[in-house]
Amino acid sequence: MAPTVCMPVYNAAAQHPPSVKVSKQPRIVQISGTLRSISNRTTLRVRPRTLIDLRIHIAGQEDLRKANIGRFVVRTGNGQDSIELPPPHRSTVAQHVFSTPGAAVILFEGGAQKLRASNAWEKVTHCSRTILNVQPDIQSPTVEYPDPGVTSKAGMRVELLPLVHVHQLRIGDNLPVKSYLLGQTLKHTEIHAVLPDGTTISRNSGANGIAFFPMTQSGIWTFRFIQQHENDTLVAELIFELERETPR
Repeated sequence: MAPTVCMPVYNAAAQHPPSVKVSKQPRIVQISGTLRSISNRTTLRVRPRTLIDLRIHIAGQEDLRKANIGRFVVRTGNGQDSIELPPPHRSTVAQHVFSTPGAAVILFEGGAQKLRASNAWEKVTHCSRTILNVQPDIQSPTVEYPDPGVTSKAGMRVELLPLVHVHQLRIGDNLPVKSYLLGQTLKHTEIHAVLPDGTTISRNSGANGIAFFPMTQSGIWTFRFIQQHENDTLVAELIFELERETPR
């Protein structure tokens, strides 16, 4: 069975960001962006040429084929590939093989209900950026891999962008993240971070749209903000792993 990256899109109707949820199946810990690994550890590190399950959850819609999907792609150092929606019998699970070592950015845009309008892709309500670390079979500290745009805007309807490469972060660093709405800086919005232990901290983005978060724990970090726009409730997510290192 392929390892699974679970990327549930946040239920905007909930009052508080979710904590870690442990499934009934062994070895699976589910939170936004979590990978099930054979080492029984929660990680967003994968091996090249390994088939990975990508499991998406949209609040109010169990079948991705009935959802409004605007974009579902992965960006690596070799470019961008579309991720095919799953067949009906696996309605929330897509699959992908990551062949290029280095960072991989999964961009997902969706909404609970499929729309027939020609501009349906402009009406997505949930936008998620998940950053994986595709690790080579043989590690070399001197090899640098092409950047797939970890810190580059993707043009999503709402977007949370790290302003430094997340794989360069260590415990003790501060991560600046910037919030966007329709490509423009979103000022004075509340950004929440779900830490690896399930606790939550919040920061205001300020006049420049930037909020700073102290990196205090290794593991999966999920950043999120909710924004009302016209008649829609929009949700943006940023998900990555802070690897375990000796504090600076």
